[in-house]
Amino acid sequence: MNIEWNECEVTGIPRIDADHRMVLALVNELTVAIRVNSPAEVMNATFDTLIRRVDEHFREEEAEFAALPQARADGHTAEHLAVAALTRDLKAAWQGGGAATLDDLALKRFARAWLRHIHTADLELAAALR
Repeated sequence: MNIEWNECEVTGIPRIDADHRMVLALVNELTVAIRVNSPAEVMNATFDTLIRRVDEHFREEEAEFAALPQARADGHTAEHLAVAALTRDLKAAWQGGGAATLDDLALKRFARAWLRHIHTADLELAAALR
C-alpha cells in the first residue's frame, strides 16, 4: 500500500497542507517498515513521530480555525480527538502483536480516516476562512 497525496486535498493553508502530506508519508513508511520486519526501535520511533506530528498538527490547525463559530470548532476538535486516538491504537496494536496485529488494512483504515477528515472538515473550514 502506498498512499499518494492528491491535489484535491489542498486546503490552501501551506503549513496545514505540509502536515497532511507528512502524515501520509509516515503511514507509507510504516507500511514499508512492517513489510521488511523493521527492528522494534525503528517501529517505535516511527509510531512516536506519527503520534507527535498528528498531535502537533491538530493543535496548529485548531489555532488556525480559532476564528470560526464555537459549534463548528467543537465538532472539528471532536474529529481530531478521534483521529488522534487511531494513531495510538495503531501503535498499541503493533506493540500487542507486531505485524500479525498491524497490517496494511489497519494502516489503510487510519489513512482513510485521515483523508476523510481532510475532505469533510478541513477543506470546508479552510473555505470558510477565505
